[in-house]
Amino acid sequence: MEIKDKRETLEIEDAVVASSSFSDCNMANSKFNEVNLSSSRFEETNLSSSSLRSVNLSSATMVDVNMSGSVLRDANLSNLRIQGSLITGMTIDGVKVTDLIAAYMAQNKQKELRPANAPGHSAGDAA
Repeated sequence: MEIKDKRETLEIEDAVVASSSFSDCNMANSKFNEVNLSSSRFEETNLSSSSLRSVNLSSATMVDVNMSGSVLRDANLSNLRIQGSLITGMTIDGVKVTDLIAAYMAQNKQKELRPANAPGHSAGDAA
């Protein structure tokens, strides 16, 4: 089925529309409930001010994503990796992540500077 150059409100329920493609569409204010979007691809998609609740994003890859001002609450972040990202103002439970990283770096620098025979230095401390 092809829908092109139409202005319609669709109600799709208990249907299989796997492998569908949506391009250059305005789907603002749409609702998705108990929808399987696994292995889907979102590119140049505006999800600003969206609400995601009880959503499974495990093993998702996000590249060039703007999450500024977003809030993650009651989230499972185990094994989450953040690489090459802007973290200015980012907090975890109210603590600035930049402060956490600075403290970690300072602690590791002190360990590197501590002589091997210094009190509190053990073989397990060596990097």
